[in-house]
Amino acid sequence: MSIHHAEELDHPARSADVQPTQLIGFARTINWTAINFDTSLVVVYELNTAITAIREKHGLPPIDDGLPSEPDTPYRAIRAIVLTPSPHQEGAHRGEARPE
Repeated sequence: MSIHHAEELDHPARSADVQPTQLIGFARTINWTAINFDTSLVVVYELNTAITAIREKHGLPPIDDGLPSEPDTPYRAIRAIVLTPSPHQEGAHRGEARPE
């Protein structure tokens, strides 16, 4: 998957009309195991940038990860979806599958 595909998630994140639950649902529809790790990191970076800008626009602190006892923020939920390795890659170094 290319950076163009990563922009598909970034674009809705910058829209004022998109609700956090919609963005989380959209992130779940993407097969992140088919996307290289570098592109996934770009998606997380761009998402963080977009959410930070929206929060600042509304007079909120730029970053709010919440407390351990609180539910995950939309950013943390999406980051977990995007960066969760596939079972084939679990435990492998830097996303590379181990030779059998």
